Order: sequence, then C-alpha cells, then structure tokens
Amino acid sequence: MSIETSPNPYPYILVFPYPAHGHMLALLDLTHQLSLRGLTVTILITPKNLPFISSLLSAHPSSITPLVLPFPSHPLVSLNVEHVKDLSNTGKSPFVSLHDPLLNWFNSHPNPTVAILSDFFLGWTKHLATRLQIPRITFWSSYAPLVSIFDYIWNNVEKVKSLSEVEFSHLLDPRSSSRNIAIFVLALQTIRS
Repeated sequence: MSIETSPNPYPYILVFPYPAHGHMLALLDLTHQLSLRGLTVTILITPKNLPFISSLLSAHPSSITPLVLPFPSHPLVSLNVEHVKDLSNTGKSPFVSLHDPLLNWFNSHPNPTVAILSDFFLGWTKHLATRLQIPRITFWSSYAPLVSIFDYIWNNVEKVKSLSEVEFSHLLDPRSSSRNIAIFVLALQTIRS
C-alpha cells in the first residue's frame, strides 16, 4: 500500500544568504516574515553557519528547512573558513562552485521551487535561476535609496559617465516615481501587514 502525499499548497523558495552578518541576519529576518505568510523555505547554509539559523528552524519547523552544503574550496581560502569576515580578498567568489550541487538539488527535489531569493553579492544565482526557468529575486541588505542610486547609475551609465557631478536628489524625493523606492515601500507594507 502506497501513501500518497499531497503537493504543498504554498509557494516553495530557496533562500541563499551571503555569509556575512549584515547580509545574513537581514535576509533571515525576511525569511522569517515570508514563512509567517505561508511560504515554505529551504535555506542554503554551510555547517559552521548553521547555528545562525537554529532559532529560525525552531520557530518554523514545518516550513523552513536547511540545505547544508560545505563551504566551497578555493585555492586562496583556508580550510575551515565559512564566514566572509575570515576570508581574504580572493577577487573571485568561491560560491560559484555551488552551481552544480545546487542544480543537482533542484533536479532531485520533490517539491518544485518557484524562485531563488539570494543576496545581491551572489549574482551568479541569476544564471542558475535562468537555467531552472524560475525567477531569481535579489535581496539587498543595503539602505533602499542606495539601491535606487545603483539602479539609476546602471541604467544611465553613458549619461553618468559624461557628467562632472551626478545629482541623485530626485531619487530621494518622496514624490519621486523611482520604482525601486516604490517597490521597497510596497514590500515593507506587505511584510508589516
């Protein structure tokens, strides 16, 4: 006799925090809020960073699970290093080598993941999400107006290059139609409601 399992009725996402306190704690707080609103979450974490999510796992035992993968080896990274504060500047992210293990996890996981929520330092996860045909949601632990400034510069590179001084006050004006600030405010209202 086989037992049939019903599919999870809530969206299922993978959360990939960057292993630095300022990045990790903010994304884990968002993960807590998403779980309170019904999302099922797997958090990618390394063994030495697992204690950072223990209270989150205790608070949400049925909706948040860890995916523990070893910290990627890199010729310029000492063994037993699993936190950014202990890394020297290698100039290259060792996390890119997690692409194939993650792809294998996605392909073997019984519940389809609808999105990857990852730190902005983990830009390579966009390629993974594209390959999996799911969205990658970028998490910025930075001040929202700073994100707006980065977005403005990126989308207006040629204009910005030609200026001797760049003015950003229009991005910070509350009457501004800056989409990043509006999206951020909408996201905060959703989370707080």
